[in-house]
Amino acid sequence: CNVSTIGRVFNKRNTDSIKEVLEIEDWNSVVCAPSAEEAYKRFLSLITMIMDLVSPFRKIKAKNKAKSTSFTNEEVSNLKQVYLRCLRRYELTGKIETR
Repeated sequence: CNVSTIGRVFNKRNTDSIKEVLEIEDWNSVVCAPSAEEAYKRFLSLITMIMDLVSPFRKIKAKNKAKSTSFTNEEVSNLKQVYLRCLRRYELTGKIETR
């Protein structure tokens, strides 16, 4: 079954490009806005424009996710309980040696 979704692709190259565009962008329209609401609208507009330029929406194939492993081992449960008791004791006392 081929499952796909619409989204943006973020990788090192795209991230670097976003940083470069953000550095050269003129932020005066945002900084000099007459109100916080207008500044936010201008900021959002600039960010959206940059994201559409650098990483436009496209169809992305869904990857197979690794199945989660359930640990029902009794030893693991016991270790977890011991850890949680020690953590609670540490939170109450603040002493490192109780952790």
